[in-house]
This record gives sequence, C-alpha cells and structure tokens, in this order.
Amino acid sequence: MTQKTILVTGGAGYIGSHVVRQLGEAGEKVVVLDDLSTGRLENIAHLTAWPGFACTVGSVTNEPLVANLIDQCDMV
Repeated sequence: MTQKTILVTGGAGYIGSHVVRQLGEAGEKVVVLDDLSTGRLENIAHLTAWPGFACTVGSVTNEPLVANLIDQCDMV
C-alpha cells in the first residue's frame, strides 16, 4: 500500500479531528485546512508531531489557497 497525502477540510472540528486521527493512524499523510470558525487547534494539537501532518488556517472560499493545497495532495 502506498502512502497518500489527504486534504481534510474542517480538520480541526470535532468530526474532522477524528477523521484526521484515523487517517494518521492508518499511515497516511494529512493536510488540514480549517478557518477555525467552529474548529479549534486544540483538537489537533497532539497530531502536530506526527510525520506528514500539516495544518493551514484558512477558508475553503480562498480559491488560490485551496488550489495550492489540492496540488500537494492525492485525495480530498
């Protein structure tokens, strides 16, 4: 199985943070995009030391940002 890089929008929210943890535990690289309107960095703080984990604070309405992150990922 090859490792994938997966973009999770809303990854600092309650559900998103659990998805991110599961993906990381499965050996995937995870990129989080969250505007923190309802999510919290505390929900994913314990994941920052994981290899392949990255978090960007920003909105999915920022098209250039989303396009850049998608270019770095295999899945969304």
